[in-house]
Amino acid sequence: MTTAHPEERPVDLEGVPAEEDISSADAADRLDDDPDEQVNYTERKAAEGDDTED
Repeated sequence: MTTAHPEERPVDLEGVPAEEDISSADAADRLDDDPDEQVNYTERKAAEGDDTED
């Protein structure tokens, strides 16, 4: 007996602000990660050295 694989649907990024600069591929990779362990946008940009905030 075979089991059906769950259908893989594209990640819906509707409502994500453009300044978050997240790709659907990145979002799909991070779906299974613990939210408390994910770096938020501000921390990610600081780690990349982007200090263009005024």
